[in-house]
Amino acid sequence: RLCLAFDDSVINQLHTLLISYFPLHRAASATSAFKSSELRQESKTVAERLVSRYTELQARKISLMLRKSVDSVNWAKMKEPKDVRLALTLVVESILVVNSELLMIVGPDPNPLQTKPAEKPAWPKRGVTTYSRREIDRLFAQKIQLFTPVSFQHSSLLTAVIRLSLKSLIECVRLQTIGPFGFQQIQVDAHYLRLVLRPFVNDESVLDTLADELITSAADRCPDPQPLDQSVVDQICEARRSKAPGGSSFS
Repeated sequence: RLCLAFDDSVINQLHTLLISYFPLHRAASATSAFKSSELRQESKTVAERLVSRYTELQARKISLMLRKSVDSVNWAKMKEPKDVRLALTLVVESILVVNSELLMIVGPDPNPLQTKPAEKPAWPKRGVTTYSRREIDRLFAQKIQLFTPVSFQHSSLLTAVIRLSLKSLIECVRLQTIGPFGFQQIQVDAHYLRLVLRPFVNDESVLDTLADELITSAADRCPDPQPLDQSVVDQICEARRSKAPGGSSFS
């Protein structure tokens, strides 16, 4: 934010002061040595590097939490899901902390995002395996860019953190052997993330695609995936949201 302030006003003010402090016959040589356009560009470059580094560190921190949460579970012997996993609620809380920090760093977006209700995946009657193959083909066709440039906007930065974190979760799931109840738990967790993170992304299609990819990756690692009815998933996720501080404040 300091670098942006230099870019926006400080450098121009210094330029003006430099002209006022030097005699007229020396102003030309003084101002020619003070190349404000180059300094402004350098300030902007430094700000971009700092923001990229911040995004990377926050995503890495949350990714580590997700990796530990996946590796600590025996997915092949899980019981029938009754709630969202506690680790996922802690991850969401960490993302909310990043959200608050970004609001202090760059402020809110000039045009607040308008969110739509989360889409509910339609499970085909032929089973999840067929769905999985079709969806994975679609996902590879879309090819989400993980390291897309981020702008100095709150939603862009937070979306980058969420995108990288969820991609790490997907890669961890792809290394597991998952039983039917384990698959159902991931189905519940993915829908919960889809619901609570939707207000914080600047491209809802990215969130939907990553949530779908998480489920299809789990289906590929499960010999007999048996998805829960969507009404059951909705009930579990809404019950968890009602327990969050402030009730359904994520919606």
